[in-house]
Amino acid sequence: MALVDRIKSYPFIQDDSKFVSLVEASIPYFRIDPQTTVIGVDLQTSAKYRFDFYGLCTFLGIDEEYHYATMRLNGLTSSQDFNGLMNSLIVPPFTKIDQLIEVALTKKE
Repeated sequence: MALVDRIKSYPFIQDDSKFVSLVEASIPYFRIDPQTTVIGVDLQTSAKYRFDFYGLCTFLGIDEEYHYATMRLNGLTSSQDFNGLMNSLIVPPFTKIDQLIEVALTKKE
């Protein structure tokens, strides 16, 4: 099964404790990774999604499996922590998040 298919078959990867641990350990690296990007957000849109960071991510076209890592990279601990005042989001490189997902989905044998 291809990685993309495995990811799509596990839509709530952010609920996986192994994945969460991997993301948390990777946050300092993502902050300096040259592939990390910044997306501008107008304040009206930001305010519309106050207390719903995942909703903002969806609106911006960020797939669900990347929401948790994006949230953590922006200093939030839950989607409801979003105050609606951000005018930009720091977005980790999705290829690197895919690698973390693959590691999290790998079973120890």
